[in-house]
Amino acid sequence: MATQTSPKNGTVNRESQLGKLRCALFTPNWPATETSNGIVTYVSVLEQQLRRDGHSPLVVTRAKSTAMRYADDAGVTQWSPCESVISRISDRLTRIISKDDAERNCRRAGRGIAHALTQTGSDGAVNLLEMEESFGLARHVAQRVPFPVVVRLHGPWFLNGQANGVKQDKAFARRVKAEGKAIEAACAVTACSQKVLDTTREYYNLELPHAAVIPNPAPVYSSDMCWNADEAEERTILFVGRFDRHKGGDTMLLAFQRIVEQFPDARLVFIGPDTGIRSQDDQVVKFAEFVAEHLDESVAQRINYLGKQAPSTIETWRRRAAVTVIPSSFDNFPYSALESVACGCPIVATRVGGIPEIILDDKTGVLVQPDNPESLAAGVGRILADRGLAAQLGAAAAEDSNQRFHPRKIAEQTAEFYQSVIAQWKAGT
Repeated sequence: MATQTSPKNGTVNRESQLGKLRCALFTPNWPATETSNGIVTYVSVLEQQLRRDGHSPLVVTRAKSTAMRYADDAGVTQWSPCESVISRISDRLTRIISKDDAERNCRRAGRGIAHALTQTGSDGAVNLLEMEESFGLARHVAQRVPFPVVVRLHGPWFLNGQANGVKQDKAFARRVKAEGKAIEAACAVTACSQKVLDTTREYYNLELPHAAVIPNPAPVYSSDMCWNADEAEERTILFVGRFDRHKGGDTMLLAFQRIVEQFPDARLVFIGPDTGIRSQDDQVVKFAEFVAEHLDESVAQRINYLGKQAPSTIETWRRRAAVTVIPSSFDNFPYSALESVACGCPIVATRVGGIPEIILDDKTGVLVQPDNPESLAAGVGRILADRGLAAQLGAAAAEDSNQRFHPRKIAEQTAEFYQSVIAQWKAGT
């Protein structure tokens, strides 16, 4: 397997901090104002800060029109699959040999992304590309571009797929294998959390010596946008996330049944798309069906399901709620947690993935056991019963977020590491 030349030890080479960083940041969708996706939010916050710091980041996203090959508009490059005669023949051979549509699609996408990035935009040539690990797409791009490709571990499928109850069939295995190949072949790897980096190393039996943990940057809120105990609704509980097993929507509802027993005036505001809970026989149970089956009617009447909402609406509810709950079965470094700590919300979250690296138990929030409605209900009960504790945790969360996850700090870490990657890449070619 061909691999890209990597920097040594994942350390910062400060001598390489020369010139302007022209990195490309890959995102599956754009813009952030129209998409509820952690990667999109990450790219949006980081791109803005890098630009403020004098760099020239480039956002890479798929073209809305398949006819559009390349467009550089306000720092956004759009790509679409290339359809040359040679590429179509290559795709056909790949399909005959492997019968793997996902592999064929990744090859086509890789060509399209590489084609867009090797064009010269108004700010000069790209000198590094950062991509997520999903589907192993980064490997196909890296084979076709004259600059280093860094894989960022936003959520490897061997973790996210299992957490969402996806059937571990041949398609699952192929995707997991493809992502492992991309991670192994990358010039360098960054991870949002130490936990996910360590788990990835262990699962794939990879050393990944050229890796760095760089947290996602948190948004910055003005004081009037932050949570205030005097303005919050005393018994309102907020959940933001998909209704699925991965984000713990089922655990939230089961816990709410128990919460109402202790706090009869409690109300649950549930924001997020109804993806549904996968059963063991691979059937999907939707929100209304799950509520009808598992909750008393009197409890169900205390739930306000709002579905997918705009970021501005979510921000309003975060300020209104007495507590924000993040009951994920697994999560890497979720923006539902980052945004909540940044605006000083009292939080109850599960002790999984990178969440304990965001929320410090009993210091900036309350951590509970995953997939455990009783543990979640007890944690929420602590906050609802003690407004002083809620205010204390919220204030500490906002201060900690500003110190550890401020975009300026994260952008500096990112730029320093990527300048080191570029310097080592040049030295090795």
